[in-house]
Amino acid sequence: MKKFLMILLAISLVFNIAFISVFIYRTVVERPHFAPPPKPELKNYPELKESILEKKREIQPLYREFMQSKRDFMECLREPIFDEDKLKEKLDRTVKKQKNMERELGKRLIELRKDMTPEEARIFFSRKMMNSAFLRNQINQRRKKK
Repeated sequence: MKKFLMILLAISLVFNIAFISVFIYRTVVERPHFAPPPKPELKNYPELKESILEKKREIQPLYREFMQSKRDFMECLREPIFDEDKLKEKLDRTVKKQKNMERELGKRLIELRKDMTPEEARIFFSRKMMNSAFLRNQINQRRKKK
Protein backbone atom coordinates (compact mmCIF):
# COMPACT_ATOMS: atom_id res chain seq x y z
CA MET A 1 0.00 0.00 0.00
CA LYS A 2 2.82 2.38 0.89
CA LYS A 3 4.49 1.68 -2.47
CA PHE A 4 1.24 2.42 -4.28
CA LEU A 5 0.89 5.79 -2.49
CA MET A 6 4.49 6.70 -3.37
CA ILE A 7 3.81 5.95 -7.04
CA LEU A 8 0.68 8.12 -6.95
CA LEU A 9 2.66 10.91 -5.27
CA ALA A 10 5.38 10.69 -7.94
CA ILE A 11 2.79 10.81 -10.76
CA SER A 12 1.08 13.78 -9.12
CA LEU A 13 4.41 15.61 -8.80
CA VAL A 14 5.22 14.97 -12.45
CA PHE A 15 1.83 16.35 -13.57
CA ASN A 16 2.19 19.41 -11.33
CA ILE A 17 5.68 20.15 -12.61
CA ALA A 18 4.49 19.75 -16.20
CA PHE A 19 1.53 22.07 -15.60
CA ILE A 20 3.69 24.74 -13.97
CA SER A 21 6.28 24.45 -16.75
CA VAL A 22 3.66 24.96 -19.46
CA PHE A 23 2.22 27.91 -17.56
CA ILE A 24 5.64 29.56 -17.21
CA TYR A 25 6.49 28.91 -20.85
CA ARG A 26 3.25 30.47 -22.08
CA THR A 27 3.50 33.55 -19.88
CA VAL A 28 7.22 34.22 -20.18
CA VAL A 29 8.43 32.81 -23.48
CA GLU A 30 5.41 33.26 -25.74
CA ARG A 31 4.40 36.52 -24.11
CA PRO A 32 0.72 37.36 -24.07
CA HIS A 33 -0.85 39.10 -27.03
CA PHE A 34 -2.09 42.48 -25.97
CA ALA A 35 -5.54 43.70 -26.91
CA PRO A 36 -5.76 46.48 -29.48
CA PRO A 37 -5.96 50.01 -28.11
CA PRO A 38 -9.48 51.17 -27.27
CA LYS A 39 -11.37 52.60 -30.23
CA PRO A 40 -13.12 55.94 -30.17
CA GLU A 41 -16.81 55.25 -29.68
CA LEU A 42 -19.71 56.24 -31.91
CA LYS A 43 -22.29 55.86 -29.12
CA ASN A 44 -23.48 59.44 -29.42
CA TYR A 45 -24.22 59.15 -33.13
CA PRO A 46 -27.11 56.67 -33.59
CA GLU A 47 -28.13 58.04 -37.02
CA LEU A 48 -24.53 57.68 -38.21
CA LYS A 49 -24.40 54.10 -36.94
CA GLU A 50 -27.60 53.31 -38.84
CA SER A 51 -26.20 54.90 -41.99
CA ILE A 52 -23.01 52.85 -41.66
CA LEU A 53 -25.01 49.64 -41.26
CA GLU A 54 -27.09 50.52 -44.32
CA LYS A 55 -23.95 51.05 -46.43
CA LYS A 56 -22.53 47.80 -45.11
CA ARG A 57 -25.69 45.94 -46.17
CA GLU A 58 -25.37 47.43 -49.66
CA ILE A 59 -21.83 46.07 -50.01
CA GLN A 60 -22.58 42.58 -48.64
CA PRO A 61 -23.80 41.09 -51.98
CA LEU A 62 -20.62 42.29 -53.71
CA TYR A 63 -18.52 40.84 -50.90
CA ARG A 64 -20.31 37.50 -51.14
CA GLU A 65 -19.79 37.42 -54.93
CA PHE A 66 -16.09 38.15 -54.46
CA MET A 67 -15.69 35.46 -51.79
CA GLN A 68 -17.53 32.90 -53.94
CA SER A 69 -15.29 33.73 -56.89
CA LYS A 70 -12.25 33.38 -54.65
CA ARG A 71 -13.47 29.97 -53.42
CA ASP A 72 -14.06 28.89 -57.04
CA PHE A 73 -10.51 29.90 -57.89
CA MET A 74 -9.12 27.97 -54.92
CA GLU A 75 -11.19 24.93 -55.84
CA CYS A 76 -9.82 25.11 -59.37
CA LEU A 77 -6.29 25.14 -57.94
CA ARG A 78 -7.08 21.92 -56.06
CA GLU A 79 -8.23 20.05 -59.16
CA PRO A 80 -5.96 17.16 -60.17
CA ILE A 81 -5.72 18.30 -63.79
CA PHE A 82 -3.83 21.57 -64.14
CA ASP A 83 -5.55 23.93 -66.60
CA GLU A 84 -3.66 27.21 -66.65
CA ASP A 85 -6.10 28.99 -68.97
CA LYS A 86 -9.05 28.13 -66.72
CA LEU A 87 -7.08 29.30 -63.67
CA LYS A 88 -6.18 32.61 -65.31
CA GLU A 89 -9.80 33.14 -66.31
CA LYS A 90 -11.00 32.49 -62.75
CA LEU A 91 -8.26 34.72 -61.36
CA ASP A 92 -9.25 37.56 -63.70
CA ARG A 93 -12.89 37.14 -62.69
CA THR A 94 -11.94 37.17 -59.00
CA VAL A 95 -9.80 40.29 -59.37
CA LYS A 96 -12.60 42.08 -61.25
CA LYS A 97 -15.09 41.23 -58.52
CA GLN A 98 -12.69 42.45 -55.85
CA LYS A 99 -12.02 45.65 -57.78
CA ASN A 100 -15.76 46.22 -58.20
CA MET A 101 -16.36 45.60 -54.49
CA GLU A 102 -13.54 47.96 -53.46
CA ARG A 103 -14.76 50.68 -55.83
CA GLU A 104 -18.31 50.45 -54.48
CA LEU A 105 -17.01 50.44 -50.92
CA GLY A 106 -14.99 53.57 -51.64
CA LYS A 107 -18.07 55.26 -53.16
CA ARG A 108 -20.12 54.34 -50.08
CA LEU A 109 -17.44 55.76 -47.80
CA ILE A 110 -17.45 59.01 -49.78
CA GLU A 111 -21.27 59.16 -49.52
CA LEU A 112 -21.01 58.47 -45.81
CA ARG A 113 -18.42 61.22 -45.34
CA LYS A 114 -20.68 63.77 -47.05
CA ASP A 115 -23.24 63.31 -44.27
CA MET A 116 -20.75 63.41 -41.40
CA THR A 117 -19.69 66.27 -39.24
CA PRO A 118 -15.93 66.76 -38.88
CA GLU A 119 -16.09 65.20 -35.40
CA GLU A 120 -17.96 62.12 -36.67
CA ALA A 121 -15.49 61.73 -39.53
CA ARG A 122 -12.55 61.99 -37.15
CA ILE A 123 -13.95 59.29 -34.88
CA PHE A 124 -15.14 56.94 -37.63
CA PHE A 125 -12.07 57.10 -39.84
CA SER A 126 -9.62 56.98 -36.93
CA ARG A 127 -11.32 53.71 -35.94
CA LYS A 128 -10.82 52.40 -39.48
CA MET A 129 -7.15 53.40 -39.41
CA MET A 130 -6.66 51.78 -36.00
CA ASN A 131 -8.29 48.57 -37.23
CA SER A 132 -6.09 48.38 -40.32
CA ALA A 133 -2.95 49.31 -38.38
CA PHE A 134 -3.76 46.69 -35.75
CA LEU A 135 -4.34 44.02 -38.41
CA ARG A 136 -1.11 44.95 -40.21
CA ASN A 137 0.76 44.70 -36.92
CA GLN A 138 -0.73 41.26 -36.20
CA ILE A 139 0.22 40.01 -39.67
CA ASN A 140 3.78 41.31 -39.30
CA GLN A 141 4.13 39.63 -35.90
CA ARG A 142 2.98 36.31 -37.35
CA ARG A 143 5.45 36.61 -40.20
CA LYS A 144 8.30 37.30 -37.77
CA LYS A 145 7.46 34.14 -35.82
CA LYS A 146 7.83 31.96 -38.94
